[in-house]
Parts: sequence; structure tokens; C-alpha cells
Amino acid sequence: MKNWSVEHTREVKKWLDIDTYRGFEELPLMQLYHELLART
Repeated sequence: MKNWSVEHTREVKKWLDIDTYRGFEELPLMQLYHELLART
């Protein structure tokens, strides 16, 4: 993993932040599906 940098680690931690996903608890199922699809 020679190409991996500290910046990549920050991006992954930001993406996996659980507080970001707590906002999704109030979304309807269809909106949640589209949001998760857009993030993958």
C-alpha cells in the first residue's frame, strides 16, 4: 500500500463517521436507499 497517504485515511474516517449517518434515521426508506446508492 505504497500509494496510501494520510489524506486517504482522513477521507475514509470522514466517510465512516457514525454521526454523519445518524441523520439518515429520519429519512423515508426510499430516500435512504438513494442516499446510500449515491455514496457508493
